[in-house]
Amino acid sequence: MTEIWRGTDYDERRLLLLGESAYSWMEDGEIVHPSSRHAVELVEDVIEHFPSNRFITLLTRALARSEWPAKEQVRAAWSTAAFTNYIEGTVGFGPRLGPSAEMWERAGKGFQGLLDDLKPNTIIVLGKTMWSLMPDADIYLTKDVQGYKTDGGGMAMCWAVEHPSAGLSWRRLAQLIAFATNREIVELD
Repeated sequence: MTEIWRGTDYDERRLLLLGESAYSWMEDGEIVHPSSRHAVELVEDVIEHFPSNRFITLLTRALARSEWPAKEQVRAAWSTAAFTNYIEGTVGFGPRLGPSAEMWERAGKGFQGLLDDLKPNTIIVLGKTMWSLMPDADIYLTKDVQGYKTDGGGMAMCWAVEHPSAGLSWRRLAQLIAFATNREIVELD
């Protein structure tokens, strides 16, 4: 079972950042596979060593609403969010590989469990390909804004954006997070 990053103050905002997948990489001449704690390890690393890898740095800047947040800002930003990948495990070696059909199917079957566990109010879906392959939503507002029912009668509203590797900027993501969670327009550093 994949461990999910859930900030200590997650219940204040109930924001889930949903990545697509992780891949294996080369380190000291060895292939390293992401552990079941990969999402947690990414967030813990960026909190301690900002900036970190490109993807988690972009998410951190967006959450903190700053290009160069102080360590306290990074910690505070991640305290109110959850983060995990839709696809568990690794899709293989290197960043250009995509999940297999079986991986998409397995993730779709487990998605309602994730919703029922976290009960998010807002989900930022980081990737339009992933969005197109997720289960049909219960509420349809637009092509990229839809909602899923959660256990206990809640509704998790999803806002789908292009994947960061496809050009999503931290500023655009920060503005979307602010609007989707608080319905506010924000000025950024």
